Amino acid sequence: MVEIVYNDTPFSCADGETVLDTLFRHKADIPYSCRKGTSLTCLVKARDGDVPEQAQKNIRPALAGQGYFLACQCPSAAGLSITSGDDAVLYRRATVQRVDKMAPDICRVTFRSSTPLYYRAGRADVAAFVDNPDLSGWRAFICGYPAMVREARKTALMAGIPIPHIHADPFDFMDLRSAEREGERVRPDGW
Repeated sequence: MVEIVYNDTPFSCADGETVLDTLFRHKADIPYSCRKGTSLTCLVKARDGDVPEQAQKNIRPALAGQGYFLACQCPSAAGLSITSGDDAVLYRRATVQRVDKMAPDICRVTFRSSTPLYYRAGRADVAAFVDNPDLSGWRAFICGYPAMVREARKTALMAGIPIPHIHADPFDFMDLRSAEREGERVRPDGW
């Protein structure tokens, strides 16, 4: 049976499990979110053992070079010893520069990071298509503001996704607070 070590504790792995599946099954304390390699919440660091490329696909090269990988994308492998990520490496210090009150219950907070941030400005749909210009054989699931959905559908089609594989759901904007809804009972006064 394959065994991995996480924060100095050994865990047995079942066939076909990812590192995250193994740790989750054993109720180990590991953060996770999407289980698909998108949120980067399950980022861990290898002490010993080989980490497959697929487990480092969506992370910064600098972190991959230090042995960081996504537990949800890494098949459990014998000899793999891992540890939680170093907060000083993964997170950046920032100071609040300004707080603007936008409405009674909404404020905008402006921060200044102590180090350069790793991000790319722009809409998520544009960034996704820049990273993946050929999407032949893919499916697209798009939701958001109607104008963004229209543009993303065009971009998906131009990137090679056939129309039947583009699933789009633009948000409808309407005030439902005062509209009577089908099947809703009118409550007598005093309820």
